[in-house]
Amino acid sequence: MLLVKNSFSVKDIILSYVDSNFRNFYYLQFYLILHSFLATYFKSSSYKYYRTARNDIIRELSQKRLETDLETTEWLNEFLRRFWLIFEPVLSTMVVQKVDAILAASTPAFLDSIRLSTFTLGTKPPRVESVKSYPRVEDDIVVCIRFVIVYGKFGSVGHNT
Repeated sequence: MLLVKNSFSVKDIILSYVDSNFRNFYYLQFYLILHSFLATYFKSSSYKYYRTARNDIIRELSQKRLETDLETTEWLNEFLRRFWLIFEPVLSTMVVQKVDAILAASTPAFLDSIRLSTFTLGTKPPRVESVKSYPRVEDDIVVCIRFVIVYGKFGSVGHNT
């Protein structure tokens, strides 16, 4: 019996296998890199699309809500409540000075003088009950706002537009 010595060792077989499949490894790397670039592009473009669509929907819904609902003004009322104690004496003094000057200038001949010495707007600030915006008006008017202002306990004083 003739024995033929095998010239291939296990090491040679493994190296041959790696060498033959190494070319496929380069193709796999190329596909993985290409896939990662495409996935990143798709993710960023879909994020932009969904963000734009979401902003458009929110804008449309808020505009419809502005047309139908009244806006609350609790933040404004809280500001007025805190600021009124500081602002009211200054405003009353300004009114006394302006009105006193007008009265002094337009005093009738049969009177010696007319003076306004005391004026106050009270200790309770006015309350803004609601604000309604009208966003869809003529092109030359940007936004039309309607305030409902309540002063004291007598109810609505008027509507300012």
